[in-house]
This record gives sequence, C-alpha cells and structure tokens, in this order.
Amino acid sequence: MNLETKIDERLWNEIRSSYEDRKYSDAIRDSIFFLSDIIRNKSDLSSDGVSLVSSAFGGNNPKLKINKFQSESDFNEQKGLVHVLMGIYEMIRNPRSHSKIQDDEKIADSIILFIDYLIDLIDRSKSQFSENDYIERVFDPAFVENEKYAKLLVKEIPNKKRLDIFFLVYNEKESGMVTKLKYFFNELFNLFNNNETKQALEIISSELKKTRSDKTVKYILKILPVKLWKEIDEIARLRIENKIIDSIKDGKSFRNRDTSEGWLATWAIDYLNYFDLSEELDITIMSKLDSEERAQQDYIFTHFSDYLNSMLKNPDTWLIFIISSALQNGDKRFYTLIINKPDTIKKHFKKELKNFKEKKFEEDEIDFSDEDIPF
Repeated sequence: MNLETKIDERLWNEIRSSYEDRKYSDAIRDSIFFLSDIIRNKSDLSSDGVSLVSSAFGGNNPKLKINKFQSESDFNEQKGLVHVLMGIYEMIRNPRSHSKIQDDEKIADSIILFIDYLIDLIDRSKSQFSENDYIERVFDPAFVENEKYAKLLVKEIPNKKRLDIFFLVYNEKESGMVTKLKYFFNELFNLFNNNETKQALEIISSELKKTRSDKTVKYILKILPVKLWKEIDEIARLRIENKIIDSIKDGKSFRNRDTSEGWLATWAIDYLNYFDLSEELDITIMSKLDSEERAQQDYIFTHFSDYLNSMLKNPDTWLIFIISSALQNGDKRFYTLIINKPDTIKKHFKKELKNFKEKKFEEDEIDFSDEDIPF
C-alpha cells in the first residue's frame, strides 16, 4: 500500500521519517502525537491523553462537537468518539510508549489509516467558540462602553485565537464605534504575550507607514494603548507625529461654535508626551500661541491645555515672552492659564500678574469647518 497517497498530507509529514525507516511502532506513536496536537489546537487545551479527550469531547456541553448535539443519536455518537479516542491512548499509544512492541507494516497501516479518519472527523468538528459570532459581538451596537464589559468579552477568546481575533477586528475597525473599540483593544493587548504584541504592532506599523487616510490614523490612535506608542516602528511613528504636528499647524477653534480645524491632532492628545518630535511639537504650539489670530490660540487652549501645562513646568524663553506679552495686553485666557499655577511657574510672570487689567477683544471674523473632533 502506498500510505502517503491515502492519508492527510499533514499526518504523512509527521510519520514519514519513522515509516520510511520501517520503524512502524514509532510511526504509530507519531500519528497519535499529531492527533493530540490537532485536538489541543482546536480545543485550546493543554492536557494529554484521556484527560484531553474528556475535556475536549466529554460533558453536557463539549468544547468540540462532531454533530449538532441535539438528538439521542447525536449524544451517542459524541460519547462513542470519546470511548474510541480513550481507547487509542490506552490500548495503542501507552503500550508502545512503555514496552518494546514491534509492529509490522500491515498493523501500522491499519492503525494510521484509522487515525487519519479520526483526524478528518475532528477537523470537521465544531468548537464552542465561533469567530464569526464573536466578531458580531465586538461590533454589537449594544456593546457596553466600559472596561468591565470589554474585559469579560475578551476573556472568552481561547488563548490560541487571540491573535486571529485581533487581525479580524483590526481589519474591520473603521466599521465600528471607535470609543467602544478602544476598550476592546486595550483589554486584548493586556492579555497578549510578548510575541503576540510584537505581531500586532507590526501590522499597525505597516499601515501607519503608508496610509493617507486621516480616518484610519484616528482609529489607530484611539485603539492603540498609549504606552505602546514607542514600540511602533520608528519610521511609522515619525511619519504620524509629523502628520499630527501639521494638523496642529492648521488648527483653529471657533468660540461659541462647536467646530474646529486641525481635528486629527485632537485625537492624538494622549500621545504628545511620547513624541520623538517633541521639539518640533513645542515650537508649533508656541507658534500658535504667538499668532495674532485668536482662533489659532483658542485651538491650543481648547484642546492642548494639559500639554501646555507640562510645557510650563520648564518653560522656554519664547513661551515666557508670549505669555508675558499677552498678560500685558490684558488677555484673560493667558491670565486664567497662569493664575492658579504653583509659584515655581508664576514667578516668571510676577510683575505681569500683579499689574494685569483685562481687555475685551472682539471676535475674529473667520470661516469655520465641520471637521470631526472627539468632543
């Protein structure tokens, strides 16, 4: 018999070396080892032998079902498979692992062909975990937008399926609500091991290197845990940081109107302290504050006050000059920015704060857009 043509290619690759060397007992053991791997991979279990079979196929709600598991006949078929598989380990594998049994080709062919039949049966079995059903739940409009719900949902993913689910959800990210996906991805990254994190970041980095879609960048900035920004490929990181800085340069906020230009950068606020292009970022923000157009200044006050506060801890001489000049001109926005700061910051503006007299400014007449902002 030409066994190679009769069995699954994967199985043949596992037993080929032993079989062609006429080590038939070894080939039989190899086939059962492969059978065990098939069961473990499909069930996400790590046990072996009878325990593996019982956990994967036994009980009232088996992890793996070989039929619809609804009728008495279905139950009996499932139960029969459990007995057969247990017999494989107890009658065939174990004796060959603990004693010197010398099998001939005929016995090896018979057993390996039966193992091949079982592998085909298990390949076609249905797992409790359905990727398609799970993805629908991730994008469910009723997804509860909080950490607890996301944690419970992510916990349902079998360990060996986590990366597969990441790829499936990530590829469809722009069809979901970004604020909900943020919770999902945060919890998923928390469960990733180092290798899974590396592979996920490689996918994200690859997209950030080339995407021209601001929407795509927005989604990535929202779903990627901020702490992982420095682990994004450097060239991708610098490209997006530059894109964000350009968005800040374009930014304008319009008082008494819920509109803003430079909307993309407003999705990156949490990342600013991790930027490699920090010097360029600081210069851009100070340029906006130094603008004669109030809408540009308001853009910084409205969206980047936290980062501006961090800049004030060790203020640049230009920033000190900008704020001092604004205080002298009676600009209440700058006074509000400084007045409640610690003395270590207020000392730079002691004279200006003491002599401050508010001046009323007329609103600039400017056009406005309806770009997307996260507020």
